[in-house]
Amino acid sequence: MTSYTREGENTYNGSREPAYNILSYTWGYFQDTSNTQPPLLVRRVDWPIPSIQEAHFTADTFERAIRRVAKGVRHRCEWVWVDIACIQEHQYETKEARRLRGQEIGRQVSIFRRAKDSFSWLSSIKTVDLGDTSGHVVHWNDFVEAFDQAFEITKKRRS
Repeated sequence: MTSYTREGENTYNGSREPAYNILSYTWGYFQDTSNTQPPLLVRRVDWPIPSIQEAHFTADTFERAIRRVAKGVRHRCEWVWVDIACIQEHQYETKEARRLRGQEIGRQVSIFRRAKDSFSWLSSIKTVDLGDTSGHVVHWNDFVEAFDQAFEITKKRRS
């Protein structure tokens, strides 16, 4: 897997506004602080990718999930947006790194909205436990719109 730095407005590795799918998942609480597990290997990232506790997911299962996301449901894409490869998450960072991370986090709504297919990886839930999801499924667009509204309210309060 290779991470490409954004060039200008929306160009990556010479590709202007490439179609992409997106993967949402949790990892922060499951970081392997002992560093006994190998991290996901990402080329062209100049920050350390954290290791994750094996009980949550391994680098191999994470990579398989990313490959599956690239296949999509409705749209197969060569590009996949994954936060750990796009946003520096390291805790010992510079002021500039924090600024860039804040900028990228502020772009989340538009990043998710432009994705062709969006996936939420429920890595620690067994498939059998997902059997009855009636009443628990939320359409992604509803979630993004609610998040966007909350973001706009927060932005207005700060100004």
